[in-house]
Amino acid sequence: MITKLETNVGTPVYVSQFIDDKQFVVGGGGGQGKHGIVNKLQLLEASHSSVKEIDEYVFPEGSDCPTAISVYNKTITVGCNVPNGDSLDRVHEFRVEENKLEKSFSLETYKSEDATVFQRSVSKNGNMTIVASSATPGKVFVLQNKHTEEKEAVEKTKSDSDFDITSIEIESEILQVILSGETLCILTETTLFVHLPNKKVEELKPPKNQKWSRMTVIEEEEASNLVLASTVGLREGVILTSIQLAPGLQQLKSTSVPTFKAASALTAANKLVVVANAKGDVFVYTTSLKLACKLTKVHKLPVTSLAVSSDGKSVVSTSMDGSIVVHVNIVVGEESVSNKIAILSLVVFLFSVFALFIQKHLKISEQLDLLTRKKQNFDSSYRPHLAQMDEIARARGMRLEEVAEGLSDRENQRAERAQYAQYIQGSVQRDQDGVPENNEAHHEPNQEWQQDSKLQNEDADINELGNVDNAFVEDDHITFEEAQEAAQKLY
Repeated sequence: MITKLETNVGTPVYVSQFIDDKQFVVGGGGGQGKHGIVNKLQLLEASHSSVKEIDEYVFPEGSDCPTAISVYNKTITVGCNVPNGDSLDRVHEFRVEENKLEKSFSLETYKSEDATVFQRSVSKNGNMTIVASSATPGKVFVLQNKHTEEKEAVEKTKSDSDFDITSIEIESEILQVILSGETLCILTETTLFVHLPNKKVEELKPPKNQKWSRMTVIEEEEASNLVLASTVGLREGVILTSIQLAPGLQQLKSTSVPTFKAASALTAANKLVVVANAKGDVFVYTTSLKLACKLTKVHKLPVTSLAVSSDGKSVVSTSMDGSIVVHVNIVVGEESVSNKIAILSLVVFLFSVFALFIQKHLKISEQLDLLTRKKQNFDSSYRPHLAQMDEIARARGMRLEEVAEGLSDRENQRAERAQYAQYIQGSVQRDQDGVPENNEAHHEPNQEWQQDSKLQNEDADINELGNVDNAFVEDDHITFEEAQEAAQKLY
């Protein structure tokens, strides 16, 4: 999930570049106007939850604001007009040392009678720096540092005399320059000029009814590709086109950017191509120009610059109102596929859990249905009898449970009477047959029953009570067991 970290530096921001995965530099200000808004360069850092300022460099009074920036191995090259006596220093180099912006040197580079001429674009790669002026006809200045070793270049470079400076003149106004390895790309509205390492210059015109507006480079090990943004007609749309930087300038792919009428910023790095417009929208593409995500209404004013972190997971966008937004956790390409697979696996897992829940719920429903049917059967089978038993119990002044227990006791008494009758019948039969009875066998049952003389004397009463109980059971159409079971369920 993409996270937005926002801050506002209080002054218009026009340029930005990442130093590494977390730190980035921005530049802006009020320009040459005498309104009290300073022109400065700021070093910022994006943490997990915020953007904080690490250091800043304020340009002298009377300077213009930074208009172009390039970063190479923590070396920051800035295009900015700064008065220096009767001349203007136009190119300034800084290094990031222990979270500090340390200025290395400033160069005049070229002279111009027009004070409004500024540095439209700068690009640095190794010991070579490219500077494009805003003058018409356009001029590109190639600065080759005489100190070939990086350490020596940092320590000894002080002025223009430390560079071999050559220039390339273009008839049209120059929009942008990019140095990719030893290949120099110069962009105008009508032509892309590519100066190859073999000194050959190739040109590429935009398609009919289109004009070039921006370009960025995708640095890859095998071959670098150039991505160009072109506007269609009178700002009717934006087309992104990828070109292989090799002899022949083979076009690889093109795609239209939905809802965009013009591109206000364009950059690329580490599998990301990012384009923005004047409405504050930021669209992220893969290097094959497939739309990865849309970040709409990021800024209230036009987006002035874009930058991609060295790991390709963060994008910085800036605006004229001083707002800076760091978009963190941007994932495209293979990582995006992995994330989609992980999400799909999670969905399958959740679906399985849901299916098990439904299955268990159905089993519970079946059990509830079974219990409901049993209750219905109980209601239809026992409720009428219980109601009748309850009436009889009330008439006798007894509880229904006592009635059920009484019925069970009468059943036990019937069993005892049947056993006793069988014993008497056996004795009578033996007397008739003249068979002497075993004293021990005769004594034990005779003793058992005759000791209970009260039971024998009340035998008639028991039989009569049994008849009453039989009538009670017959009238209620239930057995003793059913009555006892019903009483247990009721109580």
